[in-house]
Amino acid sequence: MDEELALYDDGTARLVVRGSRTLEPAVVGDGVSIGSNDLTQLMLGVDRDSELLAHLFDERDPGVKKLIEMVTKAAHAAGRKVGLCGQAPSDHPEFAEFLADIGLDSISITADALPTVVKRLGRSAQDGRPNPAQEGG
Repeated sequence: MDEELALYDDGTARLVVRGSRTLEPAVVGDGVSIGSNDLTQLMLGVDRDSELLAHLFDERDPGVKKLIEMVTKAAHAAGRKVGLCGQAPSDHPEFAEFLADIGLDSISITADALPTVVKRLGRSAQDGRPNPAQEGG
């Protein structure tokens, strides 16, 4: 698969895969905001509100994770911070751990999931990995 990721002067990041559409994370101020629900729905071509397709909607898909990692690397290379909003880090603490491992600067977490996710990230920090929960986002 031929692909190219670039940050443009207008502050948008675009991943272009031959034969596909351009994906553009929204830029807020000096950073990049990734909406994981919409990104996953677009990448996988599924409707998260469809009872027939909901089981196919998952941000932990390897292609979605690769795209999030590529956007994060490109944004950091351009001196921009990266945040992610969406339900996945709350529902799947291992996904929050993946996001911390690739260096995301902020992650949205629901209040009821916060203790579990912070505990999971704390274990990661004990293993020598960064803990964004302690860095204040």
